[in-house]
Amino acid sequence: MNTAYVIEGAFDARRVSVNVFMLAVVALTWVAQARGHHRLASAILLISITAAIGVLSAVNGGFRAPVAWAFLPLIAFAGWMLGARWATGTFIAVVLILLTLFGMEATNSLPPQAPGSIRVQIVVTLFMLSLGCLLFLLIGRDMTAGLRAASELREALRSANEALEAKVADRTRDLEAAKNLAEVASRAKGAFLANMSHEIRTPMNAIVGFSQILLRGDLPPAARGQVQHMVQAADHLLLLINDVLDISKIESGKLVLEPTAFDLRALFTRLLVLVETNARAKKLGLYHEIEDEVPRWVVGDPTRLTQILLNFLGNAVKFTESGAIILRCSVQASDATGVTLRFEVQDTGVGIPPDAQARIFQPFEQADPSSTRGYGGTGLGLSISRQLAQMMGGSVGVESAVGRGSLFWATARLGLSEALASGPAGTTSLSEPERLFFAPERILRHHFRSSRILLVEDNEVNRLVASSQLALVGLGVTEAHNGAEAVKLCEQLRFDLILMDLHMPVMDGQTATRAIRQLPEHADTPIIALTADAFSEDRQRSLDAGMSDHLAKPITPDTFYPRLLRWLSAKRPEVLLLG
Repeated sequence: MNTAYVIEGAFDARRVSVNVFMLAVVALTWVAQARGHHRLASAILLISITAAIGVLSAVNGGFRAPVAWAFLPLIAFAGWMLGARWATGTFIAVVLILLTLFGMEATNSLPPQAPGSIRVQIVVTLFMLSLGCLLFLLIGRDMTAGLRAASELREALRSANEALEAKVADRTRDLEAAKNLAEVASRAKGAFLANMSHEIRTPMNAIVGFSQILLRGDLPPAARGQVQHMVQAADHLLLLINDVLDISKIESGKLVLEPTAFDLRALFTRLLVLVETNARAKKLGLYHEIEDEVPRWVVGDPTRLTQILLNFLGNAVKFTESGAIILRCSVQASDATGVTLRFEVQDTGVGIPPDAQARIFQPFEQADPSSTRGYGGTGLGLSISRQLAQMMGGSVGVESAVGRGSLFWATARLGLSEALASGPAGTTSLSEPERLFFAPERILRHHFRSSRILLVEDNEVNRLVASSQLALVGLGVTEAHNGAEAVKLCEQLRFDLILMDLHMPVMDGQTATRAIRQLPEHADTPIIALTADAFSEDRQRSLDAGMSDHLAKPITPDTFYPRLLRWLSAKRPEVLLLG
């Protein structure tokens, strides 16, 4: 072998470059393998050897060159190390390289061969095969073990993932079943409470109704005191019923606010009247303070605001033995859309220990459990007040010291009602709520004695209670025992107002209302649902059926007469100005 052969053959610069490249690839593959990247090392090795064999084949005679034979073990290596997809890809790459070499040979585009190229190609081929064997001995086994470990790890991860997905699916099914069970239990509880409320309110209607009628008659002092105690006991029982219903509705998300425009100062007056009797019995002073900046007319739920403040006032009277109680209202914040008001009830009562102040707004909690025996109560009132205030966009709190009294406060976001606040000069519309509260009996007796009232009620006792209260203000009553009788009477007679029970045989109240609304002469006659169904959804069903209003039993003159006056005066508003 002469010097020219060495220079132009075995150590041709192109071949030397390929060999150096291969050594670099081996080093890079070794580093990747040492760092645990087995598939990366195999991919680098496969791609690099493919490129090197292609180059060597090009400089050694094309696709007929012996070095091209190294492609066959290369494909086998790819299939063994990296799987069928890599083997297929390598096969496609080899075919493309061979076709390229064939094209280059056909167009005489191959580079010139060095002397002794056949022998050199054989040597190079043996070198490439030896290199492959060396790589297999050095890293192939480790790669195989690493790939096998990686495959086992992937399999373990897949199994773990499948097991986790199965557990998640089982847990999801369990949660869905628990959710469905909770919803069924909630509906059952709601139905039970609704039924219990209905069954309790029906006899309560007789007790409260007849007691109020007796108090409006001439009774000996001893008998009057006994009836008053009866009324107080009935009111207390009714308060407990309402608290239980309210907390249930709040928990189920069914309690909704009913915004309307109302006179805030008239509401304060009514609040003080409601607690005045008990406060006077204990010789307590009762005052209220309203800042000048507080708007008179606001938009909100007056019933729920009254419930909050009446709870505060009732507790203040209950836990105060001497001194005074003050009801305050001030503006906390205001803008063009509404106002945030702060309401306070301050007393000079027994006070609350600091450790009890944090828990008294929780359900069934009281500052001192022994107070239940001394003062009564379930511990629901303040919890309900807190949640109602939150529904109004506000909050509640207390400031108290033992022996020095307490200050309960609540905030609420209320809308503004400028149209009602700025009525025509000379009118007395602002005092209308006060008139409706203080003088409904007198107005009904003097101005509506000729009104014709239809009372639709299947229960004899309830009919007697309602008709007796109507008779006290001189209103004439026509009675019907079920909805079908009511529809027949409405076809024959014209009534100014209809009082409709909901649950009756033959035809229920809602069906009867729909039928009555089809009669031209009663298309706009006020129809008031008079029922023991006290839930908000019951009220909504009544309104959807075409009724004008919904009044829950028990019926008392304080709630019954203002409601009658409201609807009877709808077509005769001038009587409210006459009084």
